[in-house]
Amino acid sequence: MRPITAVIAGLIAISGASAATEPPISDLGSAASRTGLEAACKETACRPEQDISQKLGGGRSVSWHAPASPYVDKNGALYVLPGEMLVFHVEVKEGERVAPVFLRSEPPPPPGDVSLLNDQERKNAAADKDNEVAMAQAFADWHASKNMRDRLKDAPPDTLFVYYRQIPNGASMILETGHNLEGTLKFDASIGRFGRQLFVYEHSSTCGAISGLGSLETWPYPLGPILLGNFRLLPGKVATCE
Repeated sequence: MRPITAVIAGLIAISGASAATEPPISDLGSAASRTGLEAACKETACRPEQDISQKLGGGRSVSWHAPASPYVDKNGALYVLPGEMLVFHVEVKEGERVAPVFLRSEPPPPPGDVSLLNDQERKNAAADKDNEVAMAQAFADWHASKNMRDRLKDAPPDTLFVYYRQIPNGASMILETGHNLEGTLKFDASIGRFGRQLFVYEHSSTCGAISGLGSLETWPYPLGPILLGNFRLLPGKVATCE
């Protein structure tokens, strides 16, 4: 899928993400043993184990078990599950390298009503034909609760928000990130595609998140966990996608 980029209503940089198979950017994306996860959770903040249900499309669904696992690995990569809204404090090292520190998990806001979108919002969503359904849902979600720009206005300095979810009436996925650091925040992503051994990880293109605005990534198919790593700050306000 060819990525596209835009700034909609001055709120957010948007990408229809493209993907290519490669090893995940964190060991948390591999078939880590329960013993290894338990050891990691003795040294860092971990989410509790949970069962996750997702739609696969075509009337099919799946439930899978996520063991207790760290929000951030030892190298600063984030491990994010569907349905999570996470908040991090960001430490900048060596002028540009970024190290997120987990602060808290927040209840995800209620989904918005797509039928309430105005004509311009529908047109903007339709500009990305592969991801039109997910884009429309993202716009509706902004009406139902704070958009990323509003969240960042109320946040302390050096805050990073990550909100990852499946749309309520389909299988598509949405990832929103936002921060209030100086500069553009860029990161790499590995997405968990459903496969025979549950998840097969692929590299996915991402757009840089401009300070105070945010970044929106969408996929027109179901995904499991997502890994975000190699965070770095870029000068200026250029939401490059790669």
